[in-house]
Amino acid sequence: MESTRRSRPRVSRETRLLLTTALAAVVALWVLARLRVPGLPAETSPVQPILTTLGPTVGYDVLASQLGQVRARLGAGLVALDLAPAASPPRRRAAAGIRLRDDLALTWLRATDALAPASGASVITRDEATGLAVARVPTEGPATATTLRVPRQPQRPRYVLASDVAASGVTLRPVFVGALSPDDAPRWAAVVWRVPPRAELDAGDLIFTSDAELVGLAIAHGDGVAVVPGDVLLQEGERLAARGARASGDPGVRVQALTPALAEFTGAAAGVVVAAVGPDGPARDVLRVGDVIEAADGVRLPTIGHWARWASQADAGVPATLSVRRGGDVRRVRLVPGPRAAERSVPPP
Repeated sequence: MESTRRSRPRVSRETRLLLTTALAAVVALWVLARLRVPGLPAETSPVQPILTTLGPTVGYDVLASQLGQVRARLGAGLVALDLAPAASPPRRRAAAGIRLRDDLALTWLRATDALAPASGASVITRDEATGLAVARVPTEGPATATTLRVPRQPQRPRYVLASDVAASGVTLRPVFVGALSPDDAPRWAAVVWRVPPRAELDAGDLIFTSDAELVGLAIAHGDGVAVVPGDVLLQEGERLAARGARASGDPGVRVQALTPALAEFTGAAAGVVVAAVGPDGPARDVLRVGDVIEAADGVRLPTIGHWARWASQADAGVPATLSVRRGGDVRRVRLVPGPRAAERSVPPP
């Protein structure tokens, strides 16, 4: 019987080229695996060290170290002010302040906040419109000079450092802010930066950059939070410090916004409407309910915020000239603000 001869399948030229290329690639990877990445220990596979050089280098320990360095650079420029628990809202037991002088600090207080007498700090003066207060504080060495930072691109996302108060004093925490949107704030007579609703900033937080530069102060604004620029903040602080213990003035009236209906009734285009007059106050023989106050000392008062700012800066006993619309006529009246109620304080136990 004739034997049957088996034929081998023939490998095509393209397959041989493909196998040769794959073998060359394996050899190249083996050679790369034997190379040492500068500054890194030798590894069995080159993938691990290469990915390591491309990965993030900042961990929690590094971040904590950077926060500590910024806090150290700020030094005694930051001070923690204990609040009286009986007057302050729940969970708000302290406020952060920034020193204006060695013994003076600027802080932000809610209307119900009062400093704890045992803290050794006391409020010298406060601005009812903005919530700013200047307090005399124990001296802990020379105050660190404050460096300001004005964001050149407010719309750009950024990380900032916000103040916190712990048992050890003022600390810092990183906060991501997606954008800063300019907005008017009559109580500050300046443009503030509104922050996105989800930004974890609270009113009263002092805000810094990673270079220890002061960005500003977080405040309640509308239904959210905004940032008062650092230069505006320090200017207001210097103004309050210059006022010192001079008694703040109280006009003795309560006002409301000029609604369209009231504007039509009174004939006023802008201003604030007198809603109540104190029976024993300085305005009892000067103003009436329904009067529209259009200006004070030549400054227009188109909104409640503008009025609040003017009233907060009035000094007791210093005459002011008001432009008042009554019965279709505009008249100028002289009002001498009386002394404002004494600063809120809590008697020691």
